[in-house]
Amino acid sequence: MSEKKSNKKTLIFVGFGIFILLLVLSSKNKNSNNENNTDVNKANTSNTVQSNVTKRYTILSGIEKDKNSPSYGQLVVETINLWENAGSDRGKVVVKIPHDTKVEILEENDTDQKYYRVVDSNNNQGWVSEQFITDITSE
Repeated sequence: MSEKKSNKKTLIFVGFGIFILLLVLSSKNKNSNNENNTDVNKANTSNTVQSNVTKRYTILSGIEKDKNSPSYGQLVVETINLWENAGSDRGKVVVKIPHDTKVEILEENDTDQKYYRVVDSNNNQGWVSEQFITDITSE
């Protein structure tokens, strides 16, 4: 009889140990999930802050805007150059963007004339003269 009681006590003790181990592991998983959720919430908060920044857009246009030009209102430039730098020392052409392409305005620079640093949907960035900028909109 005493051997049966001893085995029973051992089983209860082992069962209780397993129960405690499961509780500890469960607690660690909850803490880990809370830390991950905190990181996700921090990331979502930073995205929310960034999305509140007003973005400005324009359509690049190769249509002649000078009313004194005989080509006024006509398409005179089919592709618009985006340059490395603003101003008369523009450097190299970074990319050629087709007429009537929507771009985001990142920055303005007044040198010999106004230039805008823009980025297109393919993440091409460069400087463009104000003569190729149409109405600027905000979103």
